[in-house]
Amino acid sequence: MTLRIAITGGAGFIGTLLARRLLAGPVALAGESPTEISELALLDLVTPPADLRSDPRVRPLVGDLDDVLADVGDPHAIFHLAGVVSGAAEKDFDLGMHTNVDGTRAVLERARHGGQSPVVVFSSSLAVFGSDPAIGPIGVVDDDTLPRPQSSYGVQKFIGEQLVADYTRKGFIRGRCVRLMTVSVRPGKPNAAASSFMSGMIREPLAGEAAACPVPPDTPIALSSPRCTLDGLMRAATVDDTGGVTFVPALAGLAAPYWKPQARAAFTGLTMSTERGHLVRSAIEGIAAQVALLAHAAGRDLGSPLTTLRVDGGLTRSNLLLQAQADLLQAPVEVYPSPHATALGVAAFADLGAGESSLDQAGSQARRPDVVIEPEIGAEEAEERLRAWQRVASATMDL
Repeated sequence: MTLRIAITGGAGFIGTLLARRLLAGPVALAGESPTEISELALLDLVTPPADLRSDPRVRPLVGDLDDVLADVGDPHAIFHLAGVVSGAAEKDFDLGMHTNVDGTRAVLERARHGGQSPVVVFSSSLAVFGSDPAIGPIGVVDDDTLPRPQSSYGVQKFIGEQLVADYTRKGFIRGRCVRLMTVSVRPGKPNAAASSFMSGMIREPLAGEAAACPVPPDTPIALSSPRCTLDGLMRAATVDDTGGVTFVPALAGLAAPYWKPQARAAFTGLTMSTERGHLVRSAIEGIAAQVALLAHAAGRDLGSPLTTLRVDGGLTRSNLLLQAQADLLQAPVEVYPSPHATALGVAAFADLGAGESSLDQAGSQARRPDVVIEPEIGAEEAEERLRAWQRVASATMDL
């Protein structure tokens, strides 16, 4: 299996560190089998360092994001790091909106129309948690703390989070947002971030230069080392989409190939970390697994495996389900142009019964798919996923 990844802001400090880590070994994207990267596109206004340019897998795309996105290809994952930092976004509102909001939307649109549902890791910020003058400091941040940004940068990052969430809900991408802390220590010259002094307080004295602290000495600030920041980005990209949750869709028992009418639907693998998205993803995987096993059973009865699956109905609106179905079945999935093919089929046969068309004419429309979804994983991984689902299904049949 090939693995193509893109990093916006790929020539920046974190971008170059992330690129080196990705190139250093196989990546288990979204919990899938570890795979070596075949192509790494680095998008930025400047060229990446020489060691990255010399790697044959690296493809630098230098220029404004609007200009180079068209050349990014069809990556399996995108790390969206490019952005205007806090102080600069506050100083130049239009620049911040163009880069942090319009740029994020452009990346998501490119991912949406790339032909698959890529993993998109969006680098957000703790700036989404501002100190409201009318309320005071936000205090301890936990999973239930609501964002209340008090800066242009924080608002722009929060908008980006909501866009990623909605594109994920629609099945266009597999989005993950990482709210980064101040990264310290950064080498080189200070940047326009409001928290840049946190690196300067350590970096400048080591170089024999004076450094000023613009805040009271007892000011609490959340810091993250470059290594821990990379760990967080990688964790977001590699975590299993289902969070370890498996769904058996036996809402009316299990029909073929199990024939267990007494079986009941079940979610397994739930933990305190399970989120709504994990349940949705596991439901999609469960439906796809059940259909794949039924198709395999039909192939055995026919004496040869099915080479294509034709689908229609309301569930064809889910790109995630269609891709999961093609992956687990290891065959192309042809999607009928209308989700109402059953009703159209009834009308076609009524037309046939009235003598207005032949059988070939009645079925001709159904043989012209609107979209064809190809498998994106190998047969070994598909078989492993199906076996894992079957183990859970077998364990829950007699509950």
